[in-house]
Amino acid sequence: MSVNNVSHKELLTFSNLTNLEWEFVNLEAIKKGDNDGTIGGEDKSNSELTTQLNDLLAPENFVREETDPETGKKRTIQVYGEGEQGLFEMRQKAGIAMEYLEKLEAGNNEGAFLRDWEVIYGGDKYKILEEI
Repeated sequence: MSVNNVSHKELLTFSNLTNLEWEFVNLEAIKKGDNDGTIGGEDKSNSELTTQLNDLLAPENFVREETDPETGKKRTIQVYGEGEQGLFEMRQKAGIAMEYLEKLEAGNNEGAFLRDWEVIYGGDKYKILEEI
C-alpha cells in the first residue's frame, strides 16, 4: 500500500465502519494503558491493547456507562452484547469490516490493512454538529 493511496477495499471498509458506535470506545484510556478487559475473548495486558483497528473491533471495547436512577450506582453496559452475540451484532452493523478482521485472524492477509490504520477519534456525530 502506498502512503498516499487508499485502496477501494479500504475505503469501502472505512465507510462500513461508520455504522459502529465509536463514541463508546474509550480511546483515551486505551492510549494511556488504563483499559481493562479482553479482546476477542483473550485476556490482553493493557500494553497490548492499541488503537489499531484490528485491536478495537471487538464488542468488549464498545461500552457505555450509565447511572442507575434508583440506586445512583454506575454500571457498564456493552453496546453490542457479549461474546458471540456481540460479534453477531457488530457483523450486522459493519459486516465488511468484520469479515476482513475474521480473515486476518484466520491467517489470510487480505485484511492486513486493518493493522495499518489507527482510530484517532470516536465521536457522536450529533455532538459534533452541535459544536459547529
